[in-house]
Amino acid sequence: MPMQSTVLASAIMAITTTLAAVITILSAPAVAQEAAPYVQNKQLAQPVIFGAGVISTELPEFAAAFSPDGRTLVFNRMPADRSQIDMVYSRFEAGMWTEAQPVPFSGPYRDVDPWISSDGSRLYFSSNRPSPGSPDADDWNTWYVEVLDDSWSEPVMLGPEVNTSGTEIFVSMTDAGTLFFRRSTENSRGIFSAAADGEGFLAAQELAGLELPTAGNPLVARDGSFLILSGIVEGRAGDLFISFSTKDGWTPATNMGPAVNTVYAEFAPGISPDGKYLFFTSERPGIVTGPVEGRPPGDIYQIELASIEGIDWPN
Repeated sequence: MPMQSTVLASAIMAITTTLAAVITILSAPAVAQEAAPYVQNKQLAQPVIFGAGVISTELPEFAAAFSPDGRTLVFNRMPADRSQIDMVYSRFEAGMWTEAQPVPFSGPYRDVDPWISSDGSRLYFSSNRPSPGSPDADDWNTWYVEVLDDSWSEPVMLGPEVNTSGTEIFVSMTDAGTLFFRRSTENSRGIFSAAADGEGFLAAQELAGLELPTAGNPLVARDGSFLILSGIVEGRAGDLFISFSTKDGWTPATNMGPAVNTVYAEFAPGISPDGKYLFFTSERPGIVTGPVEGRPPGDIYQIELASIEGIDWPN
């Protein structure tokens, strides 16, 4: 065969082989993305204990916050006598949640109610740790740490637009960067929000329209469409309520009903990164089934938000 024909035949064969490989790659079925470990394969219309024996134990646990991929959970745990509060984390590895370990930035102070931003870059929390320049434990303020590859930065306290001489506690945030929290002083108590302003926040404003004087634990939806709050009902230890955002403000908070609430305390709401599930602490009999002396320990529960009966979700 002439040299030119041989070269041409080799080139044609190489092009054909390359095209076949490309077609094979393009036509191969897509690899299904692994579901987050909190996702249930059935409708969840009634609360179930989350992570029984590892996350929820015989000790008091509350305030669950997930990383964006759902594979790291940060929450609070206390010893049986409630003498201290630990902020701990667990990772989902090899098909199970690992034993919870203390976060490295926490220690002798009370660091509570973690909230992880949607992009996973920051973990916000409330703490009575000393303010910068103060040697002693302080009133409750809002802090954050930067989330690093395998750890967290040193805590940073937010500025005076959020933190005051009063108590600021239980922070959550919308994707747009608006912070929600409870503020209380000697003479007042309310739910406040502070809109993002560059690297910081604008001065916090009190929310109007909730009509729930005992409101606390404000959990805002990532899109800002609703708030879930704790509140006191006469003759009960504490219930969860819901309020919706409208063009005129917030609707009066309404009780989330018997699918969520019991005569025991329900509090510390959290939400899954996909917005589908509500996580909350309840002190109803759970891991510890029998009667207890004093306050029940409480476990972390999970329920599908859209399946809760009695909630009139806006279109």
